[in-house]
Amino acid sequence: MGASSAHPVRTLALLLLFFLAAIATQLAPRPAHAIDEIQVYNASIAPVHTFSLQQHLNYVWSGSTSPDFEGSFAPYHSLNGTPELAYGVTPWWEIGFYAPFSLDANGTPPFSQSPAALEFRPILGVRDLGWEFIINPIVDASFGNMGSVDFAPAIRLARTVTKDVMLGLEYYSDFGALGNMALTAQQRHTLFAVTDFTVFGLDVNFGVGFGLTDASDKIVTKMIIGRSF
Repeated sequence: MGASSAHPVRTLALLLLFFLAAIATQLAPRPAHAIDEIQVYNASIAPVHTFSLQQHLNYVWSGSTSPDFEGSFAPYHSLNGTPELAYGVTPWWEIGFYAPFSLDANGTPPFSQSPAALEFRPILGVRDLGWEFIINPIVDASFGNMGSVDFAPAIRLARTVTKDVMLGLEYYSDFGALGNMALTAQQRHTLFAVTDFTVFGLDVNFGVGFGLTDASDKIVTKMIIGRSF
C-alpha cells in the first residue's frame, strides 16, 4: 500500500481530511450509465507473468423503475457485470481487458450515454493489526455530447477474522460533475456490508448494499469472483 504503517494514526487523519475536503468541493449530477463494477481497489495486482481473471456481477433487487436515459433500461431487476482479464508485467504494473455489460428482461440495452471514458483512481490506505482502511478518491471523465468530469469516491473498512475471511463495510458515492454540487437527494450514496473469502481456490468478494438517498438503488447485491493462473 502507498501509506506506511509506521504512522497509522497520522495517515488515517490525513486520509479523512482529504475525503472531507473532497466532499466539500462543489459538484453536480453526472451523465447516466449503468454501474458495472462495484469495488474498492486495494493495490493488489496479478503476480509477474501471471494471468488473473475476475468476474464482477451486481444485481438491483430494488431500485428505480424509470430508465436512466432514453433508450436505456430501468435499474430495477437489472444485472450488470464486467469480466476482467489482467496480466502482471512487473511487480508494480499489470495490463487488463474489461468488457462491461448490462442485462434486463428485454436483453442488452445501451450501457452508457457517453461513447468513451477515462478513470483516475488513486489508492490510499493503511493496513495494521488485522484492519484495512482504503480510500479511492475516483475522478471519472466521460467524453462526447454528454461528457463530464465526475467525483465518485469509494471507501472500505474491513477486518480479518480468520486466515481466509474478512468482514467489513464499503461505501460508494457519486456526487456528480466537478464544479456544481447536486442536491443531496440527487446524489448516489450506497453502503455495503461485505465479506471476502476463499473457496475452491477462488477469491470471492460478496456484499449487500443499501441506498442512502432517493437517487440510489435501494437494495443491491454484488459479487466478485477471481482466480490467478
